[in-house]
Amino acid sequence: MSVDLLMRPRRVMMTLDAVGGVWRYALDLAAGLEGEGIRTLLVGSGPAPNARQRAECAAVGAELHWTDLPLDWLVADADALAEVPASLARIAMNWQADLLHLNLPSQAAGLEIDLPVVVASHSCVSTWWRAVRGDRLPADRSWLERHNALGFRRAEVVLVPSRSHGESVTAVYGPQPRLEVVHNAAAVPPIACGKTEMVLSAGRWWDEAKNGRTLDQAAAASPWPVVMAGALQGPNGERV
Repeated sequence: MSVDLLMRPRRVMMTLDAVGGVWRYALDLAAGLEGEGIRTLLVGSGPAPNARQRAECAAVGAELHWTDLPLDWLVADADALAEVPASLARIAMNWQADLLHLNLPSQAAGLEIDLPVVVASHSCVSTWWRAVRGDRLPADRSWLERHNALGFRRAEVVLVPSRSHGESVTAVYGPQPRLEVVHNAAAVPPIACGKTEMVLSAGRWWDEAKNGRTLDQAAAASPWPVVMAGALQGPNGERV
């Protein structure tokens, strides 16, 4: 590895999508890096960001490069991801990145580049399937688990948002000697307003992994009204 991980990077290339929480995570992280004098290139995949999201990115000061590369959870098989590693490597080299921060582990599978790679596992279909369904992924989805395993192996550092998720990742993919817990947070400006006694839960409710149906059932026992805010239809055709 030609770049020392202990050396302060000056240019970080980070992947993201415009559908879920990774957008907020990436924008907040980019803002923090920009504040430290570290340039950030945000490389997007999947459905394109809207005008408001693009304006938000511009306000942060990060560069935005949107690709036609697919997201692993929107494709049917591994063949659809064949161009991802080479495309990301090419963008990183052309931009002269010092470090890659990939927000999908599968994006690091087969990645050939002489740069340090940080992989963040925000969620995982395999660990969710085992926790909720009590079983391994079905055979027609097992390719995703293999791609994730290759991505974890390629990374110099693996980031997870909680210790419990780290334990789930280790249970499915084996020991991760360079795993670090970095808790998720969001920069929310203070809002002066009154409070209402209610439970507010936000998420993309079309996604079965968000357990919206479970929350709906639990709401019956809540002493407060439960309000679920978020999209009801996803880019993959799922809806609730």
